[in-house]
Amino acid sequence: FYESDGIIIVIEGVIYNFVSLAKEYAIEDRGHLLERIYRESEMVDFCNILDGYYSGVLYDKIKKMTYVFTDHIGYRPVWYYCENGSFTFSSDIDWIYHSVGAFEKRFLPDEDAFISMLNYGYILGNRTLNKNIKKLLPGHYLCFSNNTIDIEEYYSLPLPDDKQEKSRENLLKEIDGCITEAVKKAYEKDDEYGYKHIMTLSGGLDSRVLLFKACQLGYKTTCITMGEANCNDIRISSQICDDLNQEHIIYELNNGLYLSDIESSVEANGGTIMWPGFAHGYRLRQLIDLRGYGAIHSGDCGDVILGGSYYKGINDNNTTDNMDLSKDVLAYGKRFVGCFSDEFIKTETKRYCNKVIFNYYNRGTNSAGNGVYATQYYSEGSSPFMSKGLLDLMYSLPYEYTKDHKLYFDYLKEYMPETCEYIWEHSGCKPGAGYFPKECVKWKRRINYRVFHKLSSMNPYDKWYGKNKALRNYLDEVYSDINNICCVSDSILQVIKRKYKSNSTLEKTLACVAVTVLKKYGVNPSHEI
Repeated sequence: FYESDGIIIVIEGVIYNFVSLAKEYAIEDRGHLLERIYRESEMVDFCNILDGYYSGVLYDKIKKMTYVFTDHIGYRPVWYYCENGSFTFSSDIDWIYHSVGAFEKRFLPDEDAFISMLNYGYILGNRTLNKNIKKLLPGHYLCFSNNTIDIEEYYSLPLPDDKQEKSRENLLKEIDGCITEAVKKAYEKDDEYGYKHIMTLSGGLDSRVLLFKACQLGYKTTCITMGEANCNDIRISSQICDDLNQEHIIYELNNGLYLSDIESSVEANGGTIMWPGFAHGYRLRQLIDLRGYGAIHSGDCGDVILGGSYYKGINDNNTTDNMDLSKDVLAYGKRFVGCFSDEFIKTETKRYCNKVIFNYYNRGTNSAGNGVYATQYYSEGSSPFMSKGLLDLMYSLPYEYTKDHKLYFDYLKEYMPETCEYIWEHSGCKPGAGYFPKECVKWKRRINYRVFHKLSSMNPYDKWYGKNKALRNYLDEVYSDINNICCVSDSILQVIKRKYKSNSTLEKTLACVAVTVLKKYGVNPSHEI
């Protein structure tokens, strides 16, 4: 927080380049530094100069303008409401749901957002489950003045340059430089405050890249792995930590015992993402004493260079023209139920210039990135794969460079060959394995599942549901409140009911999120602010 005669500014999150900016401007006080940057640049430049994961508000007392902003990928989300001359904003979605309920004396459901959340497990674009509350898009800021808002973009992912002529050797070197810089500045920020380093580690590639790079830089890291006991993620990460001599904390999710408080998760994320994926991170603060640790580092959105799920189904046609939102969107739900309005389809398909960028902002920042909300209630989040430098480099490349993991595997073999000595949980083989070994693993997994009913998943939701009577009873109890819902159309209620009747436990939890939101904010939305 900083206030002067000219401005008031509040920022939450992490700014990595405060130290270098202080040297550049010869100003030590960070409040004075921010005011100087703001006075000497346009707002678009102000946001671009700051490097990190943050959100904030700046009020210009002289111009009587309020600027609200978020970082380049929306890691620190901001929600806002502007109707009938009233304007409010917050990084706390529960607060703004209640505030708008107090203004309007009602909860106005966004039925397209409900369809999105119930089918994908997250919400497309800038929507929330309340029609009048929006999310400030990544790389944007808004200006409120004279009872109106204007929203401007200051950062966007670059389009591929089909004429780029970098050699593969130079390209891999640039990738390593970007990852090294991103990890270094994140860990140095921990050091700046005297914090120890901590990260989440799975059996995937992205988190191990972060850990091996941190080790290359000479850092010790406490690693946290979450999953079903003896799952591949725990076995692989345990072997890695043992070989690298890193402290390892294992949080077993057996029987889904952590799925016992849906209301707290909904308060934290407003029902914008699926509950099970959010809840285990949210519960960490109750199980582990994180005092003395810095940001919780992760490999979030590593598909930036992996070229995996964000490229699924993309062949010659990478445009969003005629994109079928019931089939072409990466979803957690098993089947699509309901339908979007024509206006929603048009808005969300035209918002992004191609499918890869559509997938990054939605399946990436609106889904995987939203899991970081859990940590932001007690810490900060950080991922080297979301740094501007790496994003600018990777999205400027032709898509054939990164499809099918080719570039990623080349990078690992060249700069981190040790990472290829461990099984990749996704394929069950070491990175870069050929077709035959991967097919053998696929068939082994199918036989184990269909014949022996064995799963290697870190989150075997259906197994937990079958074994844990308390979980079944809890979900039934949450869902039973659907009989008290009256603020949403019958068509949405039918979608919720169909989802809960599904054989998929995950789909049942999506229905429970919708019921909890409607019960909590729709029945009696106002409260004392």
